[in-house]
Amino acid sequence: MFLQCVHPTWYLSADFQLYVISIVFLYVLYKYPKLGISMICSAILACSVVVGLLTIRWDLPPTIQVSSGNSEKIQDTVDIVHMKTFTHAGPYFVGIILGFLMIKYKDIRMPWCVNVCGWFASTLLCLTSVYGAHRWNIGDPHGPMLTAIFAAVHRTTFAMGVGWVTFACVTGHGGVVNKFLSWSLLTPVSRLTFMIYLLHSLVIWVRMGSLRERLYFSHYNMLYEYVGNVVTTLILSVPFYLLLEAPLSNLERLVFSRVRNTKDESPGEKQNGHLAENVVNFPNGLNSDNKNSTFSVVELTGVKRLDLLQNGEHSGNLKDITDK
Repeated sequence: MFLQCVHPTWYLSADFQLYVISIVFLYVLYKYPKLGISMICSAILACSVVVGLLTIRWDLPPTIQVSSGNSEKIQDTVDIVHMKTFTHAGPYFVGIILGFLMIKYKDIRMPWCVNVCGWFASTLLCLTSVYGAHRWNIGDPHGPMLTAIFAAVHRTTFAMGVGWVTFACVTGHGGVVNKFLSWSLLTPVSRLTFMIYLLHSLVIWVRMGSLRERLYFSHYNMLYEYVGNVVTTLILSVPFYLLLEAPLSNLERLVFSRVRNTKDESPGEKQNGHLAENVVNFPNGLNSDNKNSTFSVVELTGVKRLDLLQNGEHSGNLKDITDK
């Protein structure tokens, strides 16, 4: 844990490994849906069992117990369980199943009783996953078996609760929750989430490292620290997004769009390195033999538009243009 340069990057490694592994599950799910669902559920169960066994073997708490003050136990929990890829396989595979259900049942119409039960179960799962560790946090832990069970399932159950919220909103059963999550004010914040994730621990460390006196733990002080850290991280994430993430994302999109266009272009569409004439659709009965036509090309990101001007009188858009 202490050998990492940027602490949050451990999850990027885990996420990439799960991304590669998921290709197999997605292929099977596409070809044989029932078999794919069975494989994914088996993988979730197996990874959960491994987390539970490690928790019992090393006598670990179900979550990272910062309030315990036992730095050795905190480090063991992070190194042995929390940073491992299999620990987060459950939530990842829940997301795959959710995507499958959203495609298959996107037009579903649920009875109100089913919708209410779904929201109730979602709320119960999320609250239990978050507040279920209260007994351990206050130093009054349960037995080893219940500790192992909670450690094994609380991440997956939280993902299931959030998954229902997503499914309900996409299928038109979100109600006021969907209206809030679709609020336009949240759109810019959603674009900053990755940078917020990468920067938030740095903000917290700088804050803790700058303290010159002990901090009294109270609800007010913790709320004050929380709000301060969130606002500071949001402010810092804006320039990092504009200078790093956005340019790199646009560059990636531009490169892959050109690769796709090149692959989609048939050999007959090229003549001596240029586009064939039949690629261009001339509006208003104009054709390529019109010597009085003047073309002005406007290039945008991933878009080419040719505005046709004839003697300053006629104008139109030439569509169906592929890149050279």
